[in-house]
Amino acid sequence: MSSYMPLELITKILSKLDIQTLLRCRSVSKQWCSLIDGNDFMKTHMNQSIKTNTNNTLFIIYEDGHLDLVDFDTLCRGNNPIFLQGHPITRLRKPIDLFIGSCNGLLSLAEEDGGILICNPSLQKYKHIPPFFPYTFNTILMFSSNGEMVFGRGYGFGYDAASNDYEVVRIVQFLKPDAQWKESEMTIYSAMKHLSWVIKMPYLVLAKNAMGVYLWGALHWIVSRFDNLTGTQVIVGFDLGVDEFREVPPPDYGDNVTSLDVGVLGGCLCAFAKFEGVGVDVWVMKEYGVKESWSKVFLISSSILCYNSVRPLGYSNEGGMVLLELDRERLLWYEIEKKRVVDFVTEGWKLDDFDAILCLNSLFVPMHEHPPTKKRKMVKNRDTIKIFETIKIHIGLVNLIQLEIEIASQSKVLKLERQVNYSLGYELLLLGSVPL
Repeated sequence: MSSYMPLELITKILSKLDIQTLLRCRSVSKQWCSLIDGNDFMKTHMNQSIKTNTNNTLFIIYEDGHLDLVDFDTLCRGNNPIFLQGHPITRLRKPIDLFIGSCNGLLSLAEEDGGILICNPSLQKYKHIPPFFPYTFNTILMFSSNGEMVFGRGYGFGYDAASNDYEVVRIVQFLKPDAQWKESEMTIYSAMKHLSWVIKMPYLVLAKNAMGVYLWGALHWIVSRFDNLTGTQVIVGFDLGVDEFREVPPPDYGDNVTSLDVGVLGGCLCAFAKFEGVGVDVWVMKEYGVKESWSKVFLISSSILCYNSVRPLGYSNEGGMVLLELDRERLLWYEIEKKRVVDFVTEGWKLDDFDAILCLNSLFVPMHEHPPTKKRKMVKNRDTIKIFETIKIHIGLVNLIQLEIEIASQSKVLKLERQVNYSLGYELLLLGSVPL
Protein backbone atom coordinates (compact mmCIF):
# COMPACT_ATOMS: atom_id res chain seq x y z
CA MET A 1 0.00 0.00 0.00
CA SER A 2 1.29 3.47 -0.87
CA SER A 3 0.29 6.80 0.61
CA TYR A 4 1.61 8.71 -2.39
CA MET A 5 -0.90 10.50 -4.63
CA PRO A 6 0.42 11.77 -7.98
CA LEU A 7 0.10 15.50 -8.57
CA GLU A 8 -1.60 14.79 -11.90
CA LEU A 9 -4.38 12.93 -10.11
CA ILE A 10 -4.79 15.67 -7.51
CA THR A 11 -5.05 18.23 -10.31
CA LYS A 12 -7.64 16.14 -12.11
CA ILE A 13 -9.69 15.78 -8.96
CA LEU A 14 -9.56 19.44 -7.99
CA SER A 15 -10.33 20.68 -11.50
CA LYS A 16 -13.83 19.16 -11.16
CA LEU A 17 -14.75 21.20 -8.10
CA ASP A 18 -16.64 24.46 -7.73
CA ILE A 19 -14.86 27.63 -6.61
CA GLN A 20 -16.04 27.69 -3.01
CA THR A 21 -14.93 24.10 -2.44
CA LEU A 22 -11.55 24.89 -4.01
CA LEU A 23 -11.08 27.80 -1.62
CA ARG A 24 -11.65 25.41 1.27
CA CYS A 25 -9.29 22.87 -0.24
CA ARG A 26 -6.50 25.46 -0.16
CA SER A 27 -6.32 24.78 3.57
CA VAL A 28 -5.73 21.05 3.16
CA SER A 29 -1.97 21.38 2.66
CA LYS A 30 0.71 23.73 1.37
CA GLN A 31 0.97 21.62 -1.77
CA TRP A 32 -2.73 21.98 -2.52
CA CYS A 33 -2.66 25.69 -1.75
CA SER A 34 0.27 26.25 -4.11
CA LEU A 35 -1.38 24.14 -6.80
CA ILE A 36 -4.75 25.91 -6.65
CA ASP A 37 -3.13 29.37 -6.70
CA GLY A 38 -1.04 28.55 -9.78
CA ASN A 39 -1.90 29.96 -13.21
CA ASP A 40 -1.68 26.52 -14.83
CA PHE A 41 -4.34 25.12 -12.52
CA MET A 42 -6.53 28.20 -12.99
CA LYS A 43 -6.48 27.58 -16.74
CA THR A 44 -7.11 23.85 -16.29
CA HIS A 45 -10.08 24.49 -14.03
CA MET A 46 -11.50 27.12 -16.40
CA ASN A 47 -11.17 24.83 -19.44
CA GLN A 48 -12.83 21.98 -17.54
CA SER A 49 -15.76 24.24 -16.62
CA ILE A 50 -16.14 25.34 -20.25
CA LYS A 51 -16.01 21.73 -21.43
CA THR A 52 -18.73 20.61 -19.01
CA ASN A 53 -20.86 23.79 -19.13
CA THR A 54 -20.63 24.09 -15.35
CA ASN A 55 -19.54 26.68 -12.77
CA ASN A 56 -21.49 29.58 -14.26
CA THR A 57 -23.46 32.46 -12.80
CA LEU A 58 -26.16 34.35 -14.68
CA PHE A 59 -25.96 38.13 -14.18
CA ILE A 60 -28.97 40.30 -14.97
CA ILE A 61 -29.02 44.09 -14.97
CA TYR A 62 -32.25 46.07 -15.12
CA GLU A 63 -32.98 49.54 -16.46
CA ASP A 64 -32.75 51.07 -12.98
CA GLY A 65 -29.24 49.65 -12.46
CA HIS A 66 -30.37 46.87 -10.12
CA LEU A 67 -28.41 43.61 -10.39
CA ASP A 68 -29.53 40.01 -9.90
CA LEU A 69 -27.22 37.00 -9.63
CA VAL A 70 -28.70 33.59 -10.39
CA ASP A 71 -27.11 30.18 -9.90
CA PHE A 72 -26.96 28.81 -13.45
CA ASP A 73 -26.56 25.15 -12.50
CA THR A 74 -29.88 25.35 -10.62
CA LEU A 75 -31.60 26.66 -13.75
CA CYS A 76 -30.10 23.77 -15.73
CA ARG A 77 -31.73 21.28 -13.36
CA GLY A 78 -35.13 22.85 -14.01
CA ASN A 79 -35.52 24.26 -10.51
CA ASN A 80 -36.70 27.68 -9.46
CA PRO A 81 -34.04 30.37 -9.84
CA ILE A 82 -31.76 30.63 -6.81
CA PHE A 83 -30.73 34.24 -6.31
CA LEU A 84 -27.34 34.81 -4.73
CA GLN A 85 -28.57 37.27 -2.13
CA GLY A 86 -26.27 39.60 -0.25
CA HIS A 87 -23.43 39.47 -2.76
CA PRO A 88 -21.31 42.66 -2.58
CA ILE A 89 -21.77 43.28 -6.30
CA THR A 90 -25.48 43.91 -5.65
CA ARG A 91 -24.63 46.65 -3.14
CA LEU A 92 -22.32 48.84 -5.19
CA ARG A 93 -22.23 52.52 -4.31
CA LYS A 94 -22.77 53.69 -7.89
CA PRO A 95 -25.50 52.45 -10.23
CA ILE A 96 -24.38 50.21 -13.08
CA ASP A 97 -25.23 51.17 -16.65
CA LEU A 98 -24.33 48.01 -18.52
CA PHE A 99 -22.14 44.93 -18.86
CA ILE A 100 -18.96 45.68 -20.80
CA GLY A 101 -18.07 42.02 -21.12
CA SER A 102 -16.72 38.90 -19.47
CA CYS A 103 -13.59 36.83 -19.93
CA ASN A 104 -11.64 34.29 -17.84
CA GLY A 105 -14.32 34.51 -15.17
CA LEU A 106 -13.85 38.26 -14.77
CA LEU A 107 -16.80 40.58 -15.31
CA SER A 108 -16.45 44.20 -16.43
CA LEU A 109 -19.24 46.67 -15.66
CA ALA A 110 -19.73 50.32 -16.58
CA GLU A 111 -20.84 52.77 -13.91
CA GLU A 112 -23.27 55.53 -14.82
CA ASP A 113 -20.53 58.18 -14.47
CA GLY A 114 -18.22 56.34 -16.90
CA GLY A 115 -16.16 54.52 -14.29
CA ILE A 116 -15.37 50.84 -14.79
CA LEU A 117 -15.34 47.84 -12.50
CA ILE A 118 -13.34 44.71 -13.26
CA CYS A 119 -14.24 42.02 -10.78
CA ASN A 120 -14.23 38.34 -10.02
CA PRO A 121 -17.63 37.86 -8.37
CA SER A 122 -16.74 34.35 -7.18
CA LEU A 123 -13.73 35.60 -5.21
CA GLN A 124 -15.29 39.00 -4.43
CA LYS A 125 -12.19 40.74 -5.79
CA TYR A 126 -12.60 44.11 -7.49
CA LYS A 127 -10.58 46.68 -9.37
CA HIS A 128 -11.98 50.16 -10.05
CA ILE A 129 -10.95 52.23 -13.07
CA PRO A 130 -11.82 55.95 -13.08
CA PRO A 131 -13.56 57.34 -16.18
CA PHE A 132 -11.06 57.43 -19.05
CA PHE A 133 -13.51 58.35 -21.84
CA PRO A 134 -15.30 61.72 -22.12
CA TYR A 135 -18.69 60.03 -22.50
CA THR A 136 -20.39 57.29 -20.52
CA PHE A 137 -20.67 53.80 -22.00
CA ASN A 138 -24.43 54.07 -22.23
CA THR A 139 -24.31 57.25 -24.34
CA ILE A 140 -25.30 56.55 -27.93
CA LEU A 141 -25.47 60.06 -29.46
CA MET A 142 -22.77 62.62 -28.70
CA PHE A 143 -21.72 65.90 -30.33
CA SER A 144 -18.28 67.25 -31.18
CA SER A 145 -17.23 70.90 -31.42
CA ASN A 146 -16.90 71.02 -35.22
CA GLY A 147 -20.51 70.10 -35.91
CA GLU A 148 -19.91 66.42 -36.42
CA MET A 149 -22.10 63.98 -34.57
CA VAL A 150 -20.36 61.29 -32.57
CA PHE A 151 -22.09 57.98 -31.92
CA GLY A 152 -21.15 55.39 -29.33
CA ARG A 153 -21.26 52.13 -31.28
CA GLY A 154 -19.53 49.46 -29.25
CA TYR A 155 -17.42 48.38 -26.32
CA GLY A 156 -15.73 45.26 -25.02
CA PHE A 157 -13.54 43.61 -22.41
CA GLY A 158 -10.84 41.03 -23.02
CA TYR A 159 -7.46 39.59 -22.14
CA ASP A 160 -4.12 40.26 -23.85
CA ALA A 161 -2.13 37.08 -23.19
CA ALA A 162 1.07 38.52 -24.69
CA SER A 163 1.34 41.16 -21.96
CA ASN A 164 -0.81 39.44 -19.29
CA ASP A 165 -3.14 42.44 -19.34
CA TYR A 166 -6.88 43.02 -19.32
CA GLU A 167 -8.17 45.71 -21.66
CA VAL A 168 -11.40 47.69 -22.02
CA VAL A 169 -12.30 49.16 -25.41
CA ARG A 170 -14.83 51.79 -26.53
CA ILE A 171 -15.84 52.41 -30.16
CA VAL A 172 -17.22 55.70 -31.49
CA GLN A 173 -18.16 56.69 -35.03
CA PHE A 174 -18.23 60.16 -36.57
CA LEU A 175 -21.02 61.42 -38.82
CA LYS A 176 -20.22 64.48 -40.93
CA PRO A 177 -22.69 67.40 -41.30
CA ASP A 178 -23.66 66.03 -44.73
CA ALA A 179 -24.82 62.80 -43.05
CA GLN A 180 -21.89 60.77 -44.37
CA TRP A 181 -19.96 58.46 -42.08
CA LYS A 182 -16.42 59.74 -41.65
CA GLU A 183 -14.51 57.20 -39.59
CA SER A 184 -14.54 55.00 -36.53
CA GLU A 185 -12.21 55.21 -33.56
CA MET A 186 -11.42 52.69 -30.87
CA THR A 187 -10.13 53.78 -27.47
CA ILE A 188 -8.27 51.05 -25.59
CA TYR A 189 -7.54 51.13 -21.87
CA SER A 190 -4.90 48.91 -20.25
CA ALA A 191 -5.79 47.81 -16.71
CA MET A 192 -2.16 46.97 -15.95
CA LYS A 193 -0.46 50.02 -17.46
CA HIS A 194 -3.22 52.49 -16.55
CA LEU A 195 -2.89 53.95 -20.04
CA SER A 196 -5.30 54.52 -22.90
CA TRP A 197 -4.68 55.02 -26.61
CA VAL A 198 -6.76 55.54 -29.76
CA ILE A 199 -6.58 53.70 -33.07
CA LYS A 200 -8.55 54.06 -36.30
CA MET A 201 -11.11 51.37 -37.09
CA PRO A 202 -11.78 50.75 -40.80
CA TYR A 203 -15.29 49.40 -40.15
CA LEU A 204 -18.74 50.60 -39.20
CA VAL A 205 -20.30 48.70 -36.30
CA LEU A 206 -23.86 47.96 -37.36
CA ALA A 207 -25.59 47.48 -34.02
CA LYS A 208 -26.11 50.33 -31.57
CA ASN A 209 -23.73 50.11 -28.64
CA ALA A 210 -22.82 46.49 -29.33
CA MET A 211 -20.88 44.47 -26.77
CA GLY A 212 -17.81 42.79 -28.24
CA VAL A 213 -17.63 39.00 -27.95
CA TYR A 214 -14.32 37.83 -26.51
CA LEU A 215 -12.74 34.61 -27.77
CA TRP A 216 -9.22 33.48 -28.65
CA GLY A 217 -7.59 36.76 -27.66
CA ALA A 218 -9.90 38.91 -29.80
CA LEU A 219 -13.12 40.92 -29.50
CA HIS A 220 -15.70 40.36 -32.23
CA TRP A 221 -18.46 42.50 -33.75
CA ILE A 222 -20.72 42.49 -36.81
CA VAL A 223 -19.56 45.33 -39.08
CA SER A 224 -19.58 46.72 -42.60
CA ARG A 225 -16.60 48.02 -44.51
CA PHE A 226 -16.60 51.78 -45.12
CA ASP A 227 -16.13 51.19 -48.84
CA ASN A 228 -19.25 49.00 -48.95
CA LEU A 229 -21.71 50.14 -46.28
CA THR A 230 -24.71 48.59 -48.03
CA GLY A 231 -22.91 45.34 -48.77
CA THR A 232 -22.30 42.10 -46.92
CA GLN A 233 -22.10 42.09 -43.16
CA VAL A 234 -18.71 41.02 -41.86
CA ILE A 235 -17.55 39.34 -38.65
CA VAL A 236 -14.43 41.17 -37.53
CA GLY A 237 -12.14 40.35 -34.64
CA PHE A 238 -9.82 42.81 -32.93
CA ASP A 239 -6.64 41.08 -31.73
CA LEU A 240 -5.80 42.59 -28.34
CA GLY A 241 -2.22 41.32 -28.49
CA VAL A 242 -1.20 43.21 -31.64
CA ASP A 243 -4.00 45.80 -31.96
CA GLU A 244 -5.03 44.54 -35.37
CA PHE A 245 -8.37 43.80 -37.01
CA ARG A 246 -8.94 40.52 -38.80
CA GLU A 247 -12.02 39.32 -40.63
CA VAL A 248 -13.46 35.95 -39.64
CA PRO A 249 -14.88 33.89 -42.51
CA PRO A 250 -18.68 33.70 -42.05
CA PRO A 251 -20.88 30.60 -42.34
CA ASP A 252 -22.75 29.94 -45.56
CA TYR A 253 -26.09 31.00 -44.17
CA GLY A 254 -27.52 31.95 -47.58
CA ASP A 255 -29.43 35.02 -48.72
CA ASN A 256 -32.23 37.12 -47.25
CA VAL A 257 -30.65 37.48 -43.83
CA THR A 258 -32.33 40.38 -42.04
CA SER A 259 -29.90 40.55 -39.12
CA LEU A 260 -26.71 38.87 -37.98
CA ASP A 261 -25.07 38.70 -34.58
CA VAL A 262 -22.25 36.83 -32.84
CA GLY A 263 -21.78 35.18 -29.47
CA VAL A 264 -20.07 32.29 -27.71
CA LEU A 265 -21.56 28.83 -27.18
CA GLY A 266 -19.65 25.96 -25.61
CA GLY A 267 -16.36 27.84 -25.89
CA CYS A 268 -16.80 28.36 -29.65
CA LEU A 269 -17.64 31.42 -31.72
CA CYS A 270 -21.26 31.30 -32.80
CA ALA A 271 -23.27 33.30 -35.32
CA PHE A 272 -27.04 33.66 -35.37
CA ALA A 273 -28.69 34.76 -38.59
CA LYS A 274 -32.32 35.89 -38.57
CA PHE A 275 -34.59 35.29 -41.56
CA GLU A 276 -37.84 37.25 -41.61
CA GLY A 277 -40.83 34.96 -41.14
CA VAL A 278 -38.62 31.87 -40.83
CA GLY A 279 -36.56 32.07 -37.67
CA VAL A 280 -32.97 32.19 -36.51
CA ASP A 281 -30.21 29.85 -37.65
CA VAL A 282 -27.53 29.28 -35.00
CA TRP A 283 -24.07 28.33 -36.28
CA VAL A 284 -20.97 27.28 -34.31
CA MET A 285 -17.36 27.61 -35.51
CA LYS A 286 -15.76 24.47 -34.08
CA GLU A 287 -12.23 25.41 -35.18
CA TYR A 288 -11.59 29.13 -34.84
CA GLY A 289 -10.73 30.86 -38.10
CA VAL A 290 -11.53 27.86 -40.31
CA LYS A 291 -14.53 28.53 -42.54
CA GLU A 292 -15.19 24.84 -43.17
CA SER A 293 -15.65 24.25 -39.44
CA TRP A 294 -18.91 26.24 -39.29
CA SER A 295 -21.81 23.96 -38.42
CA LYS A 296 -25.50 24.83 -38.08
CA VAL A 297 -26.49 23.43 -34.70
CA PHE A 298 -30.16 24.38 -34.58
CA LEU A 299 -32.95 26.59 -35.94
CA ILE A 300 -35.26 28.57 -33.69
CA SER A 301 -38.43 28.68 -35.77
CA SER A 302 -40.59 31.80 -35.69
CA SER A 303 -43.62 29.48 -35.63
CA ILE A 304 -42.91 28.52 -32.00
CA LEU A 305 -41.59 31.88 -30.79
CA CYS A 306 -42.61 35.45 -31.52
CA TYR A 307 -39.70 37.83 -31.11
CA ASN A 308 -37.80 40.71 -32.66
CA SER A 309 -34.39 39.69 -31.34
CA VAL A 310 -33.01 36.51 -29.82
CA ARG A 311 -29.64 35.91 -28.21
CA PRO A 312 -28.30 32.51 -27.07
CA LEU A 313 -26.54 32.86 -23.69
CA GLY A 314 -25.20 29.37 -23.06
CA TYR A 315 -25.73 25.62 -23.08
CA SER A 316 -27.21 23.72 -20.16
CA ASN A 317 -24.92 21.41 -18.17
CA GLU A 318 -25.83 18.41 -20.32
CA GLY A 319 -25.72 20.42 -23.54
CA GLY A 320 -29.23 19.48 -24.62
CA MET A 321 -30.72 22.93 -24.08
CA VAL A 322 -29.63 26.50 -24.70
CA LEU A 323 -30.70 29.53 -22.65
CA LEU A 324 -32.21 32.29 -24.79
CA GLU A 325 -32.77 35.97 -24.14
CA LEU A 326 -35.71 37.34 -26.13
CA ASP A 327 -36.24 41.05 -26.76
CA ARG A 328 -34.62 41.90 -23.40
CA GLU A 329 -37.89 40.77 -21.79
CA ARG A 330 -37.83 36.97 -21.49
CA LEU A 331 -35.48 34.15 -20.57
CA LEU A 332 -36.31 30.59 -21.59
CA TRP A 333 -34.79 27.25 -22.50
CA TYR A 334 -34.78 25.87 -26.03
CA GLU A 335 -34.59 22.06 -26.27
CA ILE A 336 -32.43 21.36 -29.31
CA GLU A 337 -33.55 17.79 -30.09
CA LYS A 338 -37.26 18.30 -29.42
CA LYS A 339 -37.25 21.77 -31.01
CA ARG A 340 -39.41 23.29 -28.33
CA VAL A 341 -39.17 26.03 -25.73
CA VAL A 342 -39.41 25.53 -21.99
CA ASP A 343 -40.15 28.34 -19.55
CA PHE A 344 -38.66 27.97 -16.10
CA VAL A 345 -40.59 29.07 -13.05
CA THR A 346 -40.03 32.76 -12.34
CA GLU A 347 -42.50 33.39 -9.53
CA GLY A 348 -41.80 36.79 -8.02
CA TRP A 349 -39.12 37.46 -10.62
CA LYS A 350 -40.14 40.28 -12.91
CA LEU A 351 -38.11 40.35 -16.11
CA ASP A 352 -38.57 43.56 -18.05
CA ASP A 353 -36.08 45.66 -20.02
CA PHE A 354 -33.00 43.81 -18.84
CA ASP A 355 -29.64 42.65 -20.11
CA ALA A 356 -28.11 39.30 -19.21
CA ILE A 357 -24.64 37.80 -19.35
CA LEU A 358 -23.29 34.41 -18.36
CA CYS A 359 -20.05 34.61 -16.38
CA LEU A 360 -17.77 31.69 -15.63
CA ASN A 361 -16.81 31.13 -12.00
CA SER A 362 -13.02 31.09 -11.96
CA LEU A 363 -9.94 31.68 -9.81
CA PHE A 364 -8.50 34.51 -11.91
CA VAL A 365 -8.13 37.86 -10.15
CA PRO A 366 -8.28 41.43 -11.48
CA MET A 367 -5.01 43.27 -12.01
CA HIS A 368 -3.15 44.15 -8.79
CA GLU A 369 -5.46 41.97 -6.75
CA HIS A 370 -4.29 38.83 -5.01
CA PRO A 371 -5.78 35.41 -4.24
CA PRO A 372 -7.00 34.70 -0.72
CA THR A 373 -4.21 34.72 1.84
CA LYS A 374 -2.22 31.50 1.99
CA LYS A 375 -3.05 30.28 5.47
CA ARG A 376 -3.88 26.77 6.48
CA LYS A 377 -5.90 28.09 9.38
CA MET A 378 -9.11 29.82 8.38
CA VAL A 379 -11.25 31.87 10.74
CA LYS A 380 -14.90 32.53 10.02
CA ASN A 381 -17.25 34.02 12.59
CA ARG A 382 -14.68 33.18 15.29
CA ASP A 383 -15.03 29.48 14.53
CA THR A 384 -11.79 27.77 13.64
CA ILE A 385 -12.31 25.34 10.79
CA LYS A 386 -9.73 22.60 10.40
CA ILE A 387 -9.59 20.45 7.34
CA PHE A 388 -7.64 17.20 7.52
CA GLU A 389 -6.79 15.07 4.57
CA THR A 390 -6.37 11.33 4.50
CA ILE A 391 -5.65 9.84 1.12
CA LYS A 392 -5.14 6.14 0.65
CA ILE A 393 -4.32 4.65 -2.69
CA HIS A 394 -4.44 0.91 -3.10
CA ILE A 395 -2.82 -0.20 -6.35
CA GLY A 396 -3.73 -3.62 -7.74
CA LEU A 397 -6.16 -5.22 -10.15
CA VAL A 398 -8.82 -3.07 -8.59
CA ASN A 399 -7.59 0.28 -7.31
CA LEU A 400 -9.29 1.96 -4.38
CA ILE A 401 -8.94 5.65 -3.73
CA GLN A 402 -10.47 6.98 -0.59
CA LEU A 403 -10.51 10.66 0.27
CA GLU A 404 -11.69 11.54 3.72
CA ILE A 405 -12.05 15.13 4.87
CA GLU A 406 -13.01 15.89 8.41
CA ILE A 407 -14.25 19.32 9.28
CA ALA A 408 -14.47 20.37 12.90
CA SER A 409 -16.47 23.46 13.71
CA GLN A 410 -18.12 24.29 17.03
CA SER A 411 -17.69 20.69 18.21
CA LYS A 412 -19.57 19.44 15.17
CA VAL A 413 -17.76 17.01 12.92
CA LEU A 414 -18.89 16.49 9.38
CA LYS A 415 -17.34 13.77 7.35
CA LEU A 416 -17.21 13.51 3.59
CA GLU A 417 -16.14 10.27 2.02
CA ARG A 418 -16.00 9.51 -1.66
CA GLN A 419 -14.56 6.37 -3.11
CA VAL A 420 -14.37 4.87 -6.55
CA ASN A 421 -13.35 1.43 -7.74
CA TYR A 422 -11.89 0.83 -11.15
CA SER A 423 -9.49 -1.52 -12.95
CA LEU A 424 -7.87 0.69 -15.58
CA GLY A 425 -5.50 2.80 -13.51
CA TYR A 426 -6.01 6.02 -11.66
CA GLU A 427 -9.37 7.70 -12.04
CA LEU A 428 -10.89 10.81 -10.68
CA LEU A 429 -12.71 10.67 -7.47
CA LEU A 430 -13.88 13.71 -5.56
CA LEU A 431 -17.14 14.81 -7.16
CA GLY A 432 -18.97 16.51 -4.35
CA SER A 433 -18.42 19.63 -2.34
CA VAL A 434 -17.49 19.92 1.30
CA PRO A 435 -20.28 21.37 3.44
CA LEU A 436 -19.44 23.86 6.16
